[in-house]
Amino acid sequence: QGTGLGLSLSHDIIVQGHQGTFRMETVPGEFTEFVITLPRRGGRPSMERGSGTR
Repeated sequence: QGTGLGLSLSHDIIVQGHQGTFRMETVPGEFTEFVITLPRRGGRPSMERGSGTR
């Protein structure tokens, strides 16, 4: 039997350790999707891609 700390630890590593985002989307009885976004080092944030001149 697990302790239930896996998601909590994952959240801390992603958000606090890497300044990323961690979210879940779920439809009960159908699916749960985990969306993890990590910033690129030395690059533009992904939301800025293609939204300006080069």
